[in-house]
Amino acid sequence: MSYKFIQQNVWGGEKMDNLGKYFHDESFDFAAFQELAGGGLSKIGKTVSSAILDSLGKNSEKEYGILEEKVYTDINDENTYLANGLLYKKKFEKVGSEIIWMNDYRAIEVGVDEDVYNRPYQATSATFKVGERALTVISGHFTWNLKPFDTNEIVLRTRKVYDYVRELKNPWILAGDFNISANTVAISQFDDLGINIGKLLRVSNTLNPRLHRATHLFPKGVDCDQVIVSRDIEILKFAVEHSVDISDHFGLVLEFDFREDSPTVG
Repeated sequence: MSYKFIQQNVWGGEKMDNLGKYFHDESFDFAAFQELAGGGLSKIGKTVSSAILDSLGKNSEKEYGILEEKVYTDINDENTYLANGLLYKKKFEKVGSEIIWMNDYRAIEVGVDEDVYNRPYQATSATFKVGERALTVISGHFTWNLKPFDTNEIVLRTRKVYDYVRELKNPWILAGDFNISANTVAISQFDDLGINIGKLLRVSNTLNPRLHRATHLFPKGVDCDQVIVSRDIEILKFAVEHSVDISDHFGLVLEFDFREDSPTVG
């Protein structure tokens, strides 16, 4: 048995037509999303999470669920927000969820508050029953900095997610837009706990140079999107999805199974 997962920053739905068709065709079991948006931050005039469900077919709400947790809202309009989320097939029962805040939550004045570094950041976690096993999937949008490098504050914020993952007793997948390279101190913390697949395979860029506005980062790019798995996950296939423009970030596609010695649940 194998399962299909994708890490994807959805860019507020900017390329929703392409993204919707791609997700419909690929039929992922799980997905980690960042920049799910609503209200004035949505690029499509409706919430991005509902548009993704609509794209998956007529009966999508019976087959799929989306857990969406807001990262911040507009102080003047609570329907304008940015969120992290997890898409999952409902045949995998969701048995719990949690938000790991990396700094204090607060509403912001969208379009006025330009202090991106000090905006709220969090990771959204859910645990699913997958056959005889529990699987925790975590979607994180980590601190943006003008330059994609460590600061002491970024290391401390990221440590909060590390501390959460360290306590997990079952297989897990941590994925997200980390906004910095895998070779930084902040992200290298997770090497103690699991396998950073992109780092293992020497992925050097996860940004889409055809769409990303930070043109000065190319041609080199930055490996700011990561998929890190517990050591009881068997990595079957992994790829950076370069072929379709679904966002200003490339998708990271993982096919996986559980190792025979991974813990089971009763």
